[in-house]
Amino acid sequence: MLTDMASVYSDASGQGSVEAAKMAVEDAGPILGQPAEIIFADHQMKADVGASTARRWFEREGVDTIVDVPSSSVAFALRTLSLESKRFYCSPAR
Repeated sequence: MLTDMASVYSDASGQGSVEAAKMAVEDAGPILGQPAEIIFADHQMKADVGASTARRWFEREGVDTIVDVPSSSVAFALRTLSLESKRFYCSPAR
């Protein structure tokens, strides 16, 4: 989860979203026999911070999917990166 932990979207996403996702993963159990893990970071409402975090996750940490990107500027940066990396991201931002 690449989310807003301390700025304008933190009430609608942030720590509450992280905790909800952790509970959902715990309730769902393994997916195709593999455990899912929730990791998160604060993009600080900066496209460059979000993009560098996503790039590190995709290239070095084996992350398959990034969700909860509430900032349009960060979501736009991730769109290009996810297409290049052939990875999935989901954002409520337009």
